[in-house]
Order: sequence, then C-alpha cells, then structure tokens
Amino acid sequence: MLKRLGGAALIVGFAFAPLSAEAGRGLYSYQGSDYSYDYSSSYKIQISDREDDGHGVRVEYKMTKGGESRHLYNYNGVNTSKYESLNTFPRAHRPIEILNNRPDAYGDWVYPT
Repeated sequence: MLKRLGGAALIVGFAFAPLSAEAGRGLYSYQGSDYSYDYSSSYKIQISDREDDGHGVRVEYKMTKGGESRHLYNYNGVNTSKYESLNTFPRAHRPIEILNNRPDAYGDWVYPT
C-alpha cells in the first residue's frame, strides 16, 4: 500500500512540475561583465553594456513561437542598457559583444521558459 502511495505522489509531482517553470524567469546571461536579462514580471528583454572597451553589445533571443533569432543592439557605451517590449516571454537569450575585425564574443544561452 505504501509503495502505491509513493508512486502516486511521484506522478502527482511530475504533473505539477510545469507550474514551477515560471520560477526560471528573470535570468541573467553574462559575456564578461556585459549581460542580457529577461524580466520575470513583464514581457521585456534587456541588454546591458558594463565594460568600458568601446564595443557595442547585442542580445540574441528566441521567442516561444517560431524559432528565428531576434536581436536588440546597444551602441550607447559603458553602463547603459536597452530594453525591448515583447508579446510574450522569450524562450532563450544570450548576450553578444560586438568585436571589430574578429569573431564576436558570445555568452551562454539561458532558457527562462
């Protein structure tokens, strides 16, 4: 009898697991000191330039529907941020430092949804 109850509790736990997925929103991804951020309480994405190196930054993000990458650029310099309002939460995002005459530097993907 206890084994059945334990198995039932495990199944119920899996059934409610997707409800906790929202706890992953509000994630940062870093590339050096630059970062991208998705807001946990609104449909916004942010890219912040925190390095005094003269390089612009951008956030690459993907929406829940559709798989194409979208970008938000910030060329405003050190200690600035740019924001973009979205129609839903992003599925994934990462910051990218834009480097001249060499490959860009990519941060890790984070998956808030």
